[in-house]
Amino acid sequence: MFMQFQSAGGSFVRAKAGPSASHKLVYRTLGDERELSIGNSLEAGQLSPLEALQEACAEEGWQLSLEQERPMPDLDADEDWEDILDEADDPWMRDPAALDDFLLDVNVAEATPQPSAYQDGSLREITRLELVKLLQEQPADTVALLDVSPLGERAPWPASFTQPVQIPLKQLLRDNVDHLWDQIVVVMACNELVARQGGVRCRRVFGFKDTRYCSAVPHTRLRGGRSLRARAAEDSKAETETSTSDNNAELRLEALERAARNKRGTQAAAQRAQMQSRREQKAKEQDSRGMAEWKEGQLFPEGWADMNVFQKVTELYVGRRGVLFWAAKLSYGAIFVLIGAWIVFRFVGPSLGLYNLSNDIQSPSPL
Repeated sequence: MFMQFQSAGGSFVRAKAGPSASHKLVYRTLGDERELSIGNSLEAGQLSPLEALQEACAEEGWQLSLEQERPMPDLDADEDWEDILDEADDPWMRDPAALDDFLLDVNVAEATPQPSAYQDGSLREITRLELVKLLQEQPADTVALLDVSPLGERAPWPASFTQPVQIPLKQLLRDNVDHLWDQIVVVMACNELVARQGGVRCRRVFGFKDTRYCSAVPHTRLRGGRSLRARAAEDSKAETETSTSDNNAELRLEALERAARNKRGTQAAAQRAQMQSRREQKAKEQDSRGMAEWKEGQLFPEGWADMNVFQKVTELYVGRRGVLFWAAKLSYGAIFVLIGAWIVFRFVGPSLGLYNLSNDIQSPSPL
């Protein structure tokens, strides 16, 4: 519900009413916003509609609020006016929370920037000469040397000075070095990166009062039983890997040979199967004619006694060894007989003087 009134100053007062049982209505105006109480800066003549509206809201159980806004400017030329209206219709965009109000309500103290661990004044790199000077000037129980080199390496140090405590960087825990928190801890290592990491852990993680790191010392390799055992383990591992690779090569070679044999056997089996299928196909073609089996050397075919006259005549004529079979055999042999007879008649007889040809091919008769 909306009602609008004009105040004495020329601005407009807009009254809005809505349910207040479980929600607090918040409204947004496009001009200056100022919440007014009922009757504030209003003349008596303008209170009558407000009182009527207040009574109506009281009957309905609604809450009444008044807002004052300036006259809206002419925004017909504004291209974004439609977008503004769409946002105004969205209840989530009518009065978005301001960042300043949020910060005032939360009242969170600004976090002070912390210096980098590598720029900390109590954590700095010292040279070997400075380390010797520090050990000479400070009491022995106030300076602790901590060697965080990896296993198998150590930072050499003269035997006349206190030998450093050897704790690898991966094993550098609070329980191992908690007794050094009130001393000047000098972290030593084979290289600068490892020494600096150990110093950062002691200073920033464990909270030691004074921590320094020294990496300007050459590192030596331990030649004890541990390094020998490690080298022996590496050698045995290399031998195992070599033997494993050889075994794998042999297995691959055997697999290739077995595959080649299987391939050859498969090809031979395929050839045998192909030949067998051809023979079977030929036998089927012969059986398809319906002729009885007639073995070589037999006078009659198989089942001759059980055949009727028609079957017997058919077998004798077109059977496997019938008249047509022998006629084909004789015609095939007659070809060679005729060729041989012509050669004997034409060349052998005249050359032997048995007879003379009256009309020789080489001397044709004149016309």
